[in-house]
Amino acid sequence: MKTFSKTFCTLVLVLTSATLAFAQAGAPIKARGAFGEGFWEASKRQQHAQDHAQMLYNYGQAQQPVAVEKVKEHSTAIRQNVTASQKALTEAKKAYADNKDVQAAVAKIESIHKKVGAHCDLLDAQAGAAKTDNVAIHACCADIYHDIAEADAELAKLMKTLKIAPPAPPKKTPAATQPEKK
Repeated sequence: MKTFSKTFCTLVLVLTSATLAFAQAGAPIKARGAFGEGFWEASKRQQHAQDHAQMLYNYGQAQQPVAVEKVKEHSTAIRQNVTASQKALTEAKKAYADNKDVQAAVAKIESIHKKVGAHCDLLDAQAGAAKTDNVAIHACCADIYHDIAEADAELAKLMKTLKIAPPAPPKKTPAATQPEKK
């Protein structure tokens, strides 16, 4: 009887924990206690977009003219990362619907993202041209880089105001759990 009771209690505990975990997964970020989640994802995605702008800028310095495939590849990556950043910010905006500072900062970042989108349109036009213009590509990439830096600074200021600490770096796994080297 004791074994049955322990097993039953364990089963109830596991099912309750699983139910709570699934319920929290769909809850807004603030409700599930992950209030920094949307902001950090937005920041990282902006940084990735900025990295692509810098790569395309640097690629254009080494190659005359810039290959159309490279322009398309990096323009697409910039758009995808900015879109993902906006999605994360939308989640954060909903979680802080009553906070005017959050709403104003997110609105400012969204306006910067629109400028980045316009620059991506210019990059796409270059990709459709018979011959790419490195000067125009460099100008777009420089503008994207600095616009995103401005958006990221705004986001960092907001996270500091909200006292959202940076996430902890991954912990190194003990040697016993790492795969064998061949």
